[in-house]
Amino acid sequence: MPLPIKSDVIVPDTFHSRQAQQYANWLKDAIKALHETVRISRLEATQEMKTEYDKRHIVKDPDIKVGQQVLLKDVRIAPGSNKILTKRPYNQQQYIIKQVVQSHGAGHTYKLTDPKTAKDVRGLITHDRLKHYLTPKRANRERSTIVSRTAATQDGRQNLKAEKNQCRDRISSPV
Repeated sequence: MPLPIKSDVIVPDTFHSRQAQQYANWLKDAIKALHETVRISRLEATQEMKTEYDKRHIVKDPDIKVGQQVLLKDVRIAPGSNKILTKRPYNQQQYIIKQVVQSHGAGHTYKLTDPKTAKDVRGLITHDRLKHYLTPKRANRERSTIVSRTAATQDGRQNLKAEKNQCRDRISSPV
């Protein structure tokens, strides 16, 4: 009779006892139950450690959604490059979130698309390499000042025309 576990020990065929067979089955079931208990305990301990870590580090879920524009962090340096590491690890090229992929226990990963070429970025990207793309404040300020200047210029032109017309009226009308 073969043993329930793999072993180098050779058991002769004459080893047939009713009690030995029952003991082997009981031992096999006991080991399975023990392994299952250990597995459940490890899962519970892991979940408890995760909750404590999240409390200490104020962890929040990423709020990146499909269709948003993001910047991609890339700290690789090309071989032979004389580029010095800078404080700007994010490329200024924007990408669009194409798909959010959730795998069991691994968290969120994202599939990105380059909007200029409409090609997908190779591989999946985790949330820690992404950053929301915001339009630069300076560009917004410049746009608003240009708009306000043009509006002021147009208002100023209209005011000048009105003043000229009033002056003409004064001059041309006899007192």
